[in-house]
Order: sequence, then structure tokens, then C-alpha cells
Amino acid sequence: MYTTTPLSALVAFSLPLLSTAHFLLSYPASRGFNEDTLSQFPCGGQDIVSSNRTLWPLSGGSISLDMEDASANIEVLIAFGNNVGSAFSTVLRQTFAETGTGSFCMENLVVDGMGWNVTEGMNATIQVVTGEAGTSGGLYNCADITFSKDVSMSVGSCSNATDVKTTAATVTGNPNTTSTSTESSSGAAAFEGNCIPVGLVAAGVVVASIW
Repeated sequence: MYTTTPLSALVAFSLPLLSTAHFLLSYPASRGFNEDTLSQFPCGGQDIVSSNRTLWPLSGGSISLDMEDASANIEVLIAFGNNVGSAFSTVLRQTFAETGTGSFCMENLVVDGMGWNVTEGMNATIQVVTGEAGTSGGLYNCADITFSKDVSMSVGSCSNATDVKTTAATVTGNPNTTSTSTESSSGAAAFEGNCIPVGLVAAGVVVASIW
């Protein structure tokens, strides 16, 4: 199930729970990176769509980050089209908490069958948002992709640093608010799937179906 809301409401909910938590978007390939503009929505100030989109699967997709801070809240948004601007009104991964620095991998992301009418060859843009609970603002980075049924990541190309762990985010004032915290395993494949297995308030944004 999923619901929709105007983009302005999504941004209003998302920003209060996210403050600066520095990261690099390694895969899919980032649209660009500028430390001075990372706090600018959308895409950390990178407004020019990449001319070399990453082929990304409709099912089983991965996102690889390089986390520079000891802890962060992370949310993943997606917008469909050739040049989406700021229209990030679909949540690909609900807000969760991550601890540990270094490589962090999100695996088994699914867009096919979610009711989003995604087809082979369609273009889209993924936006990763990171921050800290209890403060305003956030950091943004985007990757431009093309959906393909024939692509997969190389084994070992998406992995987690030894001390990386994920938990349910204990935040308020956001459509994806959670009140419980369940620690995942560290190391490889620490966080998989579109949804975290805890109670979620899915009001006001497009969210993937819960397990």
C-alpha cells in the first residue's frame, strides 16, 4: 500500500529530523559532489542531470554510501522521469538510523510491482538524505539511473564496513516515525529491502509496502 501527498508536505516533514551527516554516494554514480552545497535541496545543489546514467535493476537494486560520521539518519527518495527537478515525492527506503563509518550498503531495493508503473528503460533519479535527529536541515546527494532488467552489481562491490550497524530511527515529526529500535547485524548485508520491520506511520508520503 502507498499514499501520496504534495511535495511541499514531504519536504516539511523530512527536514526537521535531518541535520548534517556527511556521506558520499558511491553507487549508483553520484550526479556530482560539492561539500559547500550538500545542504541544498534537491540533490545537494547538483541541478544538472548526468549524461551518463547508471543502469539499475527493477528488483534487487543496491545503494552504496561512504559514511563519514559516526551516526546518521538516512532516507532514500526516488523520482521518475528524465529531469525530475525537485519532485521527490516517493520514498524508496523509509528513514532509519545508521552507526559506524566507512562503506555502507543497502541491498535488495525493489521498484517493480510497487504500483509505480516502472518499466524497462525508464529514467529516474534517486536522492539520498542524511542527517541527525533533533535538529533541522540535512544533506542531499542524487544519482541519475535508467531501469534495466539485465543489470546486476558485481559480487563484493556493495559491502559494509565492520562497525556499521542499522536500527529503526527514533525520530518524531516525520511520516516515517518509529518508536522502537532493533539492531541489525554488522558486516555484509546489514540492511535489506525497502522497509524496516517495525511499526510505521505512513501518512503523507508515498511509501513502499511494509513486510
